[in-house]
Amino acid sequence: MIRRILGLPKNFGKWEGNTYLNNFDSQQMRFLQDNKHSVLVIPPLSEGNIPLLSDTAKGMLHRYIATGHNTVIVTGGPASIDFVNQNLLGDNPGGQLLEPAWTRGPYEKQEASIGTPFQTAPVSMPNDLNHVHGARIQSLPQEAVSYYETNGVSVVFSVKMGQGQLLYVGFDYSLMSKPWVKTMIAGMEFAS
Repeated sequence: MIRRILGLPKNFGKWEGNTYLNNFDSQQMRFLQDNKHSVLVIPPLSEGNIPLLSDTAKGMLHRYIATGHNTVIVTGGPASIDFVNQNLLGDNPGGQLLEPAWTRGPYEKQEASIGTPFQTAPVSMPNDLNHVHGARIQSLPQEAVSYYETNGVSVVFSVKMGQGQLLYVGFDYSLMSKPWVKTMIAGMEFAS
């Protein structure tokens, strides 16, 4: 569904089946780590379905974000926050890890969205049958910016990482939700 939202063709580059990147230790990742001003979207992850990245793969992912003005968009899923902790924030000595959280919603747009592509996104986002996963606001890194939140849980936020950034969009896109589609499109605009 995410590929359709973003307008990616079925046969794009080295697509194999339903994925572009099967392995973060692959030739595709070695190529991607040197890209500039690009976006890598991590699909929703479920428990037991988190890619285990080697130290080399984590290094390539960090290089991709930090040195190329690139963005990694992580979409929501029961294990997506764990992916961020294990592969993007976990190597930071003494660094704070995100605390996965859920709240009923709706999620309200924050003042931080002014001047960003999220400014034109919906004022509030629905929970849509519990398909939204977030992080406790108090667990976000100090440099993080929350764009949608409610009851102490952020479901759309960004974290600056070197020259690039991590953008978390907490919907799992297992069903079509117009407000969340608009938010993903705003996220892609935010990333460019």
